[in-house]
Amino acid sequence: MKVLSIDCDWAITFKKRLEVINLFVKKFKDVNTIYFAQEHHLFYSEIKSNDQLYNLDHHHDLSYNKEQKERAENKLIEAANWVYALQLHKKLSFYFWVGNFNSIFSFKDNPHKITSSFKNFNFSHDIEDLHKNTYGKILICESKRFDNDGFVLYEILKTIAQATKKKIKILKTKNSQGYLKI
Repeated sequence: MKVLSIDCDWAITFKKRLEVINLFVKKFKDVNTIYFAQEHHLFYSEIKSNDQLYNLDHHHDLSYNKEQKERAENKLIEAANWVYALQLHKKLSFYFWVGNFNSIFSFKDNPHKITSSFKNFNFSHDIEDLHKNTYGKILICESKRFDNDGFVLYEILKTIAQATKKKIKILKTKNSQGYLKI
């Protein structure tokens, strides 16, 4: 199944917030349930084996340092390593990331070794690439700690979903900033 993940921290300008709303309004009609969470790693259990992840996000979430990578390998999932953990634990073989022009992605760092183990991995800077697909599931991540204004877009998307009577599932834990043990 194709899964669209929207991290509100991608929308760093007013124009980008409008682009996210446009994408969401066009794509949510085909899904039964829309998932919302404060942090990305809370979606880990919603990704099923062989899902294809399309992630609109300022960050690639493949882990950014040795400690985050090792935590994923020890089944401790966090916002910074959740995509790596999905791939590592054989839940994901396809990853398409749409970042910003100033999103950090360097082949000198950890991602090169990680991305080579995907059957398919691509990244883009163009949100239009996400309009080409029909998705079976949509995940909306607030990422308040990375973007102080992200909660506004998050609440707008939640309000749109509620107004259209879509089934909504809000994923919560006692500590959304803590690790998810799998």
